Amino acid sequence: MHVVIEKDELIKDQITSRKNGQVFYVAEQPALMFVDHSEYPFHFKLRLAFEDSQQARDSVGPVAKGKYMLADSAFAVSRFGELALQITPKHLKPYSVSSAVNIPRSSAA
Repeated sequence: MHVVIEKDELIKDQITSRKNGQVFYVAEQPALMFVDHSEYPFHFKLRLAFEDSQQARDSVGPVAKGKYMLADSAFAVSRFGELALQITPKHLKPYSVSSAVNIPRSSAA
């Protein structure tokens, strides 16, 4: 599994909370996730900012174009005991052949 960023384009938007009317400013970047044995990639938006100030959102820049692996920290167990995937810029690490090949093997195998 790996993620590809093809464009520097940022999608900026704002969301208003139904609960209290608070406005949040969002910045996202289009991305592709390639999964083993899938013919086509999954298109998704990488969330770069979710701020209560437009200025804070606008200070965030795009992730550089390229190919990335997911860090182990992208995977977690949810409060319901299910596997959860969270992809933010801190969960991306530049792709390298060695990181794709050196998969740790469990001693239980």
